[in-house]
Amino acid sequence: MKVTAVTSVRNEAPFLLEWVMYNRLIGFTDIVVYFNDCSDGTDLVARALADVGLITAIENKGLPDVAPQVAAFMQARMVEEVRGADWAIAIDVDEFINIKCGDGKLSDLFEAVPGADAVMMQMRHFGSSHRVFMQDDLVLNQFSLASYETHPDNAIVKTIHRMGSHFRAIGMHMPFFFEKYQNSPQLYNGSGQLVPESIHRYERNRKVPDGWAGMNLVQLNHYAVRSLDQYLVKRRRGSGTGMKNRFSKEYWQQRDANDVLETSIQRMVPRLQRELDATLSIPTVREAVERARKLNDIEVMFAIRDAPPFAFNIAKSKGEV
Repeated sequence: MKVTAVTSVRNEAPFLLEWVMYNRLIGFTDIVVYFNDCSDGTDLVARALADVGLITAIENKGLPDVAPQVAAFMQARMVEEVRGADWAIAIDVDEFINIKCGDGKLSDLFEAVPGADAVMMQMRHFGSSHRVFMQDDLVLNQFSLASYETHPDNAIVKTIHRMGSHFRAIGMHMPFFFEKYQNSPQLYNGSGQLVPESIHRYERNRKVPDGWAGMNLVQLNHYAVRSLDQYLVKRRRGSGTGMKNRFSKEYWQQRDANDVLETSIQRMVPRLQRELDATLSIPTVREAVERARKLNDIEVMFAIRDAPPFAFNIAKSKGEV
């Protein structure tokens, strides 16, 4: 079975390798990474991973009047890794699919919902865990404080779905529906419940329908802010969707959710670490990652230099400055 993940990145060098190896660990056979305008070595890491067959790396040269992330997903609809996939998803590098059934693999999820054509995975927002500076450790280890399960923003979804006759194309949050079907696609929530056609009505909503929330089988761990210094790098980079001034004080306050300890994904860490160690033993990959770390240090320096007052207030409140 061919299962494809598509992502669009710019200046995500400290996180790309972990995200790629996690997705390969849980069962993605193909990972397509579009990259654009990188100054922190993300392109170096992507190309190194592509050279050893772990991903397909494509420079995103964009489309006229289209934001980079949107352009990436539009172009991805034509690549063989997506066109020939049995299942596919458009997903970001700060999002990790946390499968709570079986061994945490996609095959376990598909087995739990054998009739599904799509599974809407709700986000669980993970905050900074009160970290001002990123440590030399996995994202999955460093950030274990998250929003309450009932947090309203957890209704936001990303959808893994069958390709072919059920959906005509991948898309952010939801795939694109066909206008007519012989057999209606079966949409399930993250607890394995079939969402009736009368509820979803073939609408491409970015949230799970009211009354149909569920994360018993799967949730999407969303590490939107990570540490404060990396949030400032993200803010300086800007949004790939074209939204102006998205990464503001208000966004930090909304996404820096440190309400409860949530470590369910950490059962995957020992297996993930073995995969990372094996990959970093490849000289070209290790060299690219080490070069990218140095470039990211420079990005952090510039981001702190350009930081708004609210960032210094946060750091002072944590006793870091």
